[in-house]
Amino acid sequence: MASTLDVQMLQTAASLENLAVEAYEAVARSRGHDPLLDSFVRRTRAQHAAHAVAFNRAAVRAGGREQLLADPRYVGPVRRALADQAGVAAVPALASLLETLEDAKAQTYARFASLSDPRLRSMFVSVAAVEAGHRAFLLAALKLLSLGEPLASGDRPAGLPDHLPADLGAGSCPHAFYPTTESAAVDEGVVR
Repeated sequence: MASTLDVQMLQTAASLENLAVEAYEAVARSRGHDPLLDSFVRRTRAQHAAHAVAFNRAAVRAGGREQLLADPRYVGPVRRALADQAGVAAVPALASLLETLEDAKAQTYARFASLSDPRLRSMFVSVAAVEAGHRAFLLAALKLLSLGEPLASGDRPAGLPDHLPADLGAGSCPHAFYPTTESAAVDEGVVR
């Protein structure tokens, strides 16, 4: 059986994924996105739902309960930010909100991997890498949107290599090693 610390981390991770599902669902319901961003939002929401299930199953196997609620630290600010956005003009703000959430989750899971039972480390590392990838896409999208570039045009992606900003890659993957200074507290999403 895993430790109480492992159960707390798994429940907190599930609460963060529950919040991500809620945020991506809200963004998917809004109108006026670029088709590529719409596709990303649908696919990523499904990935977060799968992550929540995986973290909850691991929490139950470790002797804890499923966490079905959103993370209490972030739920209020995220819901307020989502309620304030609508239409095409909101796309950069919504992408920025999702980017911030992905970054917080990647930092949290990177930190939890260093604290967890060795049997759980691969799960935390794997999901942290996925969240970092989501963040990289969103940072690239934000850069292109700030330049007035569409993310997709017709049947081909916008920004063919000769049209991409020189700093797009470095700006989308700013860390050689993922920081953990903004990670969630271990017991933040514990079932109460």
